[in-house]
Amino acid sequence: MKLNRVCLEASGKLVEAVADWLLARVRDTAEGAKSLGHLMVVVPTAQAGRNLRFTLAKKAAEKGRGGILPPRVVQPFHLVVPADR
Repeated sequence: MKLNRVCLEASGKLVEAVADWLLARVRDTAEGAKSLGHLMVVVPTAQAGRNLRFTLAKKAAEKGRGGILPPRVVQPFHLVVPADR
């Protein structure tokens, strides 16, 4: 798996900029569903993850995209692998 880091500059709310960036990367699955499942987003807190998913759903509905499978949203500790593994 290839990891890329993306830094966004936002003049308004960062969550809005992230949601817009994500919506530009929606893919269709083999079953025809709209998905962001190919992406992982690292957020500082669980609440930030909930806010992102809520904003993403709201913006998708406003743009007439309907339901979208969300990206994997994790906190930074998910990226740390203990030495004994």
